[in-house]
Parts: sequence; structure tokens; C-alpha cells
Amino acid sequence: MKRIIVFFLAVCVFTGFACLLMSEELPSLEIVKTPTYKEVGGVWYVYQDLTCIKSKMAEKSLAFTEECKKQGIKSDWLLFFFYTWSENENDIIKWTKSYVVPEGTKVTEPLKIAKLEKFKAMVYTHTGPMEIPEIAKSNHLLSAYIKEKGLKEVRPHHEVVHLTPPNFLHLWYIVEGMEDKDK
Repeated sequence: MKRIIVFFLAVCVFTGFACLLMSEELPSLEIVKTPTYKEVGGVWYVYQDLTCIKSKMAEKSLAFTEECKKQGIKSDWLLFFFYTWSENENDIIKWTKSYVVPEGTKVTEPLKIAKLEKFKAMVYTHTGPMEIPEIAKSNHLLSAYIKEKGLKEVRPHHEVVHLTPPNFLHLWYIVEGMEDKDK
């Protein structure tokens, strides 16, 4: 019984310490239902760059998840970078799938680790169903807002997904022209 209690306490201490190492930025992300220009980022992430036909996206995503499992990497936050995108299932897209992790997380190939430095972006939170057509509506809403304001989107687009309920997705779009609007 003592062993179980000691093991339980060790797990609690380790989990608590890991939470302290995790970036403060993501756990406190607020839900933004009106597109807002603000500073985001400042997190470490384990990632894999992926280029594939859009219809193979789920297959590539699963391979990344399996590799993370093999290496013992877990996270409550997914971070996607979309360098290119297409609505056509036969087009090639370039993207990155990653998990937000504590600084110092050890990985081996094919995974890599990096830090997403802080940057300013137009932010919007998708809180509806997590199916791609529904998420696309939020992407289109943010793109329309950016265009309406006379700004230009710059790739990559970032999507930050909270994996534990309640699930939600933050869209971070880098824009050009906001500096002129701030003056």
C-alpha cells in the first residue's frame, strides 16, 4: 500500500512540475469571438513537417500521433501550421502538425522540437463542431474580416486546438498592413 501511495504522490509531483514547465500562454488563452489583433505564440512544440495530397491528411496526421505515442509525447494542445491549403482533395498541401510541449522535451527523428516565438496576429476562436466544414466557416469568417479591413493574410496560418473538452480551436492569421492602421 505504501508503494502505491508513494507512486501516486510521485506522479502528482511530476505532473505538477510538468505543468509549471508548460508555457503559461496556452492554458490561459481566452476565447475570442470577434477577430482581434493581438500577440500570440511563445510556446515550445514537437512537430513534423508534412506535404501530401489533401485526401491523405488524416493518414499523415495519424502517423504523427503514433510517432508521438512511441516517444511518450503527450499534450492537451495541437498546433498546426498551414503553409498551403486547398479545398480540392487531390491538391498537394504543405502543413505541420505539432504538440505544444514543455521546454526541454527530448525527441528523436522524424520528430523535431522548436519554439514558436511571440508574434502579432489576427485571432479568432472556433467553438462549434470540430468537423472540417465547420472549422472552414470560421476560417472564411476571419479571412473575410481581414480583407474587409484592407489587410493581407501572410502564411503560414496557425490553428491551435484544445484537445480536452470543451474543445475549441484558435485561429492565428499573420497579417500585413496592421502597422499602418495602428498609427
